[in-house]
Amino acid sequence: MRSVTPVLIAALLFVGYSFGEKQKSSDPATVTFNIRIGHTDQGTEGYKIVHSQGGYLLTSTVNLRKYGESVFSEQQQRLASDWSPLQYTLKTTIAQSQRTSGASIANGKVVMHSESGPEAKDKTIELQSPTLVFDNIVPSQFQVLVKQYNALHAQEAVQFQFLVPQILGQFTGTLKPAGADNGTLGNRKVLLKKYILETRGLNLEIWADSQGQLMRVYLPARNTEFIRTDFRMGTSPASASTGSIVMVKP
Repeated sequence: MRSVTPVLIAALLFVGYSFGEKQKSSDPATVTFNIRIGHTDQGTEGYKIVHSQGGYLLTSTVNLRKYGESVFSEQQQRLASDWSPLQYTLKTTIAQSQRTSGASIANGKVVMHSESGPEAKDKTIELQSPTLVFDNIVPSQFQVLVKQYNALHAQEAVQFQFLVPQILGQFTGTLKPAGADNGTLGNRKVLLKKYILETRGLNLEIWADSQGQLMRVYLPARNTEFIRTDFRMGTSPASASTGSIVMVKP
């Protein structure tokens, strides 16, 4: 049996799968993301973000199929008003095997926990703001990345600390603006902001509308795509625009 961590974490940085989103409102509508390797859809994620306790509460369910096995995950994140993480939990079931991971962030520390069967591990690391959970690397986590970047009012590249509680690990990545683009959401044309995330030797392209709502993520090196089912990219290429790397703290 394959372990849960390689199946989920490798899915974006090395392979891919598919998901969907629910946008926040008094009665959130379901928005579906297809995540594809080439032209093959791999699964779905449904997520919802609502205002809660002066910040936000993100809940998510993931259904996908990888290596012939079904994977089901439930995620919950409590986020501050600037979209930085406060608490995080992820419960994953694959081939009747269960795994739980989580993180608590407070007082400049990150306490991560990972549990699989009888094995449980904990690790405490230093917080390096701005910080983001990228545990199973799904569209909802890219949504939080864009929202947090916008909350920083950044105009240049920003380096983030990415947390991976499943393996009690972390890595860094740099998000930077990369011009403008356009597309169609339903029957409505939308103007888009494009971003590039540079991490672990890979460049990921991210598109969001003017309100910071995620529309598409693309990893050219793996021909892997996350895209809303009711969204279509325009035909004009995005203009290139990058800035110097800076460290920004909220």
